[in-house]
Amino acid sequence: MVCDVFGAPNHFGTAFALHVRVLKITTDTGAGIVTLRIEGAIAGLWVAELNRTWLSLAPLLKLKHLNLDLREVTRIDAAGRNLLAEILRETKTEVQTSSLLIESYVREAIQQNPNNRDGGRR
Repeated sequence: MVCDVFGAPNHFGTAFALHVRVLKITTDTGAGIVTLRIEGAIAGLWVAELNRTWLSLAPLLKLKHLNLDLREVTRIDAAGRNLLAEILRETKTEVQTSSLLIESYVREAIQQNPNNRDGGRR
């Protein structure tokens, strides 16, 4: 029996496994830039984890630019999109994406930013 993260059983012979969706956050600090690489879904409980990481980096970001690497992000829920908008509003950020859906969320977050005059990516 295979159970997903919500405990719903699925029958696949006698093997038992637990599928857990995870979010991997990697930070790298260089000269003048902090890279925040995110892999997985920015959704559910993982939004709070990303927020904790973002808040821990905030003091560094007063002096450095943020490179937000979202190329391995699979989805972003509404709370995750709100956090993305906050990060873009509060920092000088370069964003990397690899999917049209995630790119559309980034553009939406940029457009919500009252400090952004041209509506384009920073």
